[in-house]
Amino acid sequence: MHASKRIQELAADAKGAARLIGVSERLWRRLHAEGKVPRPIRLGKRVLWSVAELERWLAAGGPDRERWERREEVCGSGEGCDG
Repeated sequence: MHASKRIQELAADAKGAARLIGVSERLWRRLHAEGKVPRPIRLGKRVLWSVAELERWLAAGGPDRERWERREEVCGSGEGCDG
């Protein structure tokens, strides 16, 4: 598999993250600026979100970034952690 294709499966840019959760890219960027979505990963100049983390975040009800980070700290990957 080509490396960039594999990266796209693991991480999404703002457009891909927005599509994944079903909002516009503009709304996604606003939510990011307001700290309401998980923190992105920075690779060089690229700003990406972990697809696996976004899936866990959605399953947890989409809490704001602060609450999400506390939850991830306590629960790790989130498996088996209720609320």
